Amino acid sequence: MLTQYWKHDSSKIIMLSGRPDWLPKGAGKASYFITIDSNGQEVSKKLINSTPEGWMTQKLLNKMPKQQYKASETNPGKQPVKVKISSEVKRMG
Repeated sequence: MLTQYWKHDSSKIIMLSGRPDWLPKGAGKASYFITIDSNGQEVSKKLINSTPEGWMTQKLLNKMPKQQYKASETNPGKQPVKVKISSEVKRMG
């Protein structure tokens, strides 16, 4: 689990004025791997799958902002990790 090793460096919620250009249109699900190095930098994202097929693409995933992380208390050695992330966008209403 990611929180055993790393947590988001910021607790600030960022409000967006519109739909980001990296977020696919409509509803869907995607799974991807992120790799976090020993400095807490997200160094890569790799798409695993998308439902419906083609909803999320590697090209869109590459446009997604990279996150910064800080080591958790249980990761004092700042061990790099590769973690599977699952996300879903649902229609409102």
